[in-house]
Amino acid sequence: MPTSKSFKEQLNFIKSMQSLIEALKDIDAVHYLALTKEKNLHFEYYDQIIKDYVKLFASVADTYGMTHPLLRAKVNIPCVVVLSSDASFMGKLNTELCRTTVQLAESFKTDRYVLVVLGKKGLVRLKSLSGEIISFPSISDKNRYEEVGKLKDFVIEKRMKQEIGELYLVGARSISFVKQEIDVVKLLPPVDLFKERIELKMEKWQEVCVESDFAEIMESLTENWLVTKLYDYAYESKLAQYSARTTHLEGSLDYLKNEVKRVSLQFNKAKRGEGDKAMQETFASLMGA
Repeated sequence: MPTSKSFKEQLNFIKSMQSLIEALKDIDAVHYLALTKEKNLHFEYYDQIIKDYVKLFASVADTYGMTHPLLRAKVNIPCVVVLSSDASFMGKLNTELCRTTVQLAESFKTDRYVLVVLGKKGLVRLKSLSGEIISFPSISDKNRYEEVGKLKDFVIEKRMKQEIGELYLVGARSISFVKQEIDVVKLLPPVDLFKERIELKMEKWQEVCVESDFAEIMESLTENWLVTKLYDYAYESKLAQYSARTTHLEGSLDYLKNEVKRVSLQFNKAKRGEGDKAMQETFASLMGA
């Protein structure tokens, strides 16, 4: 039968685990707030500016019937970028990401699609799908912009070679410090992204004067649009990781609090039992004397 000493040791261990988990929660809270401020500095205005420019040139393209590989999809080979995480305590979040990805792949109604999976844990869960799967390392904190740039270059090259059509992204977004959602975002082609167009009021004899080559402008705008959205979701994915880990740790703390109550009761019961036994033995020895 366990002794009060063993229960005391178990209680001390549980309390030390509580302290460790609370420290991890505090660290994630600091990282979450710092990253939120950093993200707001990067994306407060730039995202809307790029949207407006893409919308303008989509309107020009519609008016003049212009075509470009980045402007309109010419092949029916959807591509999905999946931002999974290799961090600890991300099992639930990765499961939701992969479930959403599978549902999206099934909606294509074709086996000809490409999955670009960031992170080993997401790759393990999705490798059984029938489409072509390409692996990328998960985006790190130190080289976030460079790694997003490599991903953008890879996708643009695939699109220019007509090896992929529509481009989607499946990523986690932090709604609050304790809540996350999985987003499915269509990134390409840009003409499908904005239903509203800028009305070009021109007489028949008028034309839009475009100083640079239209193809070069579309490539530059589309690349900027794409890297902005990928970079945005690289931040959002990291924020969601901190949020998901905090939720997981909160659940662990609740479990440990219940364990402290349970083991404390067992400790007190064992302590009383040992006291009663000691008194009985003392009384028996006195009676025997």
